[in-house]
Amino acid sequence: MTGAAGEATGERRDWALVVAICVPVAVLSVDFAGVVVALPAIGTDLDVARDRLGWVVSAFALGSAAPLIVAGRLADTAGRRRLLLAGLWSFVAGTVACLAAPTFGVLVTGRLVQGVGMALFMTASLGALSAGTVEPFRTRAVGVWSAVGGLALAVGPLVGGVLTDLGSWRWFFLADLPPLVVGLVLVHRSVHDGPDARAAGERPRLDLRAAAAVTVAVAALTAAVQSAGTRGGPSAPGLLALAVAGGAALVFGRRERRPAPPPVVER
Repeated sequence: MTGAAGEATGERRDWALVVAICVPVAVLSVDFAGVVVALPAIGTDLDVARDRLGWVVSAFALGSAAPLIVAGRLADTAGRRRLLLAGLWSFVAGTVACLAAPTFGVLVTGRLVQGVGMALFMTASLGALSAGTVEPFRTRAVGVWSAVGGLALAVGPLVGGVLTDLGSWRWFFLADLPPLVVGLVLVHRSVHDGPDARAAGERPRLDLRAAAAVTVAVAALTAAVQSAGTRGGPSAPGLLALAVAGGAALVFGRRERRPAPPPVVER
C-alpha cells in the first residue's frame, strides 16, 4: 500500500509540473500566433501605416531570437526555475505595455519585451520537464508539452480574431493576464531545480562578454532579415545591422577560442 501511495503522489507531482509548464506555454504560443489577426485594427486605432504594422510581429521575433543562445547557459548558471519566472515576469511586463500602449512605439517595445520573455521561458521549460520527471512519464510529459504548444499556435489566430471582433485588439492582451498569473503561481509551487543544477558543488561560469556578443550578433542579424522583408530588399539600416552582426560574431568567435575558465567551487 505504501508503494502504491508513493507512486500516486509522485504521479500527481509530475502532472502538477506538466500543468505548471504547459499553461504558460499555451498563453505564449497563442500570443505569438494570434496578434497577426489584430494588425488591421491596431493600424486603425493607432493611425499606423500598413507597411509599418509588420514590426508588431518583427519585434516579437527579434526579442525571442536575441537571447535564445544565452538562455540555455543562464538555465545552468541561475537555475531553470529562476529563468522560468524571469521569462514569465518579462512577458507579463510586455503584455501590460502592449495593453496600455498609447503609441505604436510603446506597442512595439512591449512586443520586444514579450519576445524576450518567451525565449527565456521556452528555453528553460523543456529542461525543467526533463529534469523533473523520469521515464516513462518523461516521454509523455514532453509529448504533452509539444501538443499544447502546437495546438495553441493553431488556435491563436482564431482567438485573436474573436477577441478583436468582440471588443478591441487590446482585449487580446488583456486575456493573457489571468492565465499568466496562474502560470506564475503554478511555477512557484511546482517547479524546483534538480540536483544537477549545481552538480558536485560546482557552478559554471557565464562569460558575460561572449554572451553579450552572441546576443548582439543574433539580434542584429534578425533585425537585418526583418528589415529586408519589411522594405522588400536591402536598405541602409539593414546593411548596418548586418555589419553589426558580423562584428559581434567575430568578437564572440575570439572569446570562444580562449581557454575556458575553471568552474566556481561553492564551499
